[in-house]
Amino acid sequence: MTELPEPPVPTDCDLRDFPFMPLDIARLRRSKAWLKAKRNPALAFYMVNLWTASWHELPASSLEDNDAVLADLAMCDSRKWPKIRGDVLHGWIKCSDGRLYHPVVAEKAQVAWSKQRSRLARFNRRLEILSEAWAALRAEVFRRDDYTCQYCTERGGRLEADHVIPVSRGGQTALANLATACLPCNRSKGTKLLSEWIR
Repeated sequence: MTELPEPPVPTDCDLRDFPFMPLDIARLRRSKAWLKAKRNPALAFYMVNLWTASWHELPASSLEDNDAVLADLAMCDSRKWPKIRGDVLHGWIKCSDGRLYHPVVAEKAQVAWSKQRSRLARFNRRLEILSEAWAALRAEVFRRDDYTCQYCTERGGRLEADHVIPVSRGGQTALANLATACLPCNRSKGTKLLSEWIR
């Protein structure tokens, strides 16, 4: 008996709060699945329904391997389903967790989930410093820099503590990586490195 492959996405891959699913149009139009759909347009409707349904399943890109559930998600008459099941499920793979996965949807889900995890990690890094500690650190940065923007030399005004190497690029929230910046400079620099921003 052939061993079933491992799922192509992590078990916690959750995109239920992602309202959009990317669709690679050129890739789709060249696919064998779409060739079948060109000959029988109703298949396209059922296929797209399953792809989009799987995007909001847990894990994302998967479906329960149950014909009643699949026919319902495809919005297909259950009497018609057995005849077209093979064509509608073209490309889907059953994995070791017993669920069906579509490799292309899984690939897109993996990218979206990776970006989501990265955003959460950045957010959590910021939360590691309590607001009281952040206020003290900012005050120390402003004093060290004589309340002067380190980018345009404006003194006073509305000042912020800028991460010289942005948190999103691996920068730490530490005195050595913080500089006093006026509001316009800080907003303009955003998540760029100094070399990118000055250029």
